Amino acid sequence: MFVFIILHYLAEDMTKECVKYIQNHLDMNRIRIVIVDNASSNGSGARLKQFYKDNKYCDVILNDENMGFARGNNVGYTYAKEKYDPDFMIIMNNDVLIDDKAFLDKIDTVYQENNFYILGPDIISKRNNKHQNPARKENVTKEQVVKEIESLEKALKNPFIYYIINKIKSTIRIRTRLKKVFGKTDNNMYLKKMYNPVLHGACYIFSRRYLELEKEAFDSRTFLYHEEEILHYNCIKKNYSMIYDPILRVNHLEDVSTDESLKINKKVKFKDNLNKSKFLNKHLLDSAKILLDVIDKGV
Repeated sequence: MFVFIILHYLAEDMTKECVKYIQNHLDMNRIRIVIVDNASSNGSGARLKQFYKDNKYCDVILNDENMGFARGNNVGYTYAKEKYDPDFMIIMNNDVLIDDKAFLDKIDTVYQENNFYILGPDIISKRNNKHQNPARKENVTKEQVVKEIESLEKALKNPFIYYIINKIKSTIRIRTRLKKVFGKTDNNMYLKKMYNPVLHGACYIFSRRYLELEKEAFDSRTFLYHEEEILHYNCIKKNYSMIYDPILRVNHLEDVSTDESLKINKKVKFKDNLNKSKFLNKHLLDSAKILLDVIDKGV
């Protein structure tokens, strides 16, 4: 059995579209879908629960609070393990669309060849048609993380100046800084199968080998950011194989939940936006410190 975990926040139509693609292109007799609503403030979680109440293939979980990426997905991970005991668990963003009818069979094929713990597909951004997987060939170094922490600490000490300089929406700002700190990746990496790269967080495929050993999918200490790097470090230290294989492909619409949040809050005052910037940077700093701890101490 294959279980899809879809973390939902605000973007109701996108989550429905994500599920629709799964239902229209894959064999539902082999699938269950678990939607985890991260306490959406617009009531969309409750509407999704009502919408799918008679769908035997789809469960909707309503979190009481916004748990962020790691803990939110861990709720679905734990639920699916206990209820369905799947062979594979696909944890993906709600803005990821699958249109390959052979997707499940290809997962089986790659597993038979490699016995992976975690598999990453070719992820194509529909904003710019770039291939997002692998995220990078090698993980960040301790020195790079220390540099990022120092930069974020300066930003939090001078939030007003930082906000004025970086008043583009948070996702672009963060990517720009990470690109500066961690450097560019090889644009042609997506062409070939790769062993143990850092996989992009929009879509992970966990095999039973991982599910049987790990109580959680992700380090629950993080709220936002650096889940990819932390997962990679933990897997390498435990000798869990991570594979990227372009035989699998998904489309990524990117940041729909973020865009929906910005749409809802487009009339908020400057002070609210400044506070939001501080909030995001605080979580990025917290996650960077957790990543540093993983590098220093292991798991």
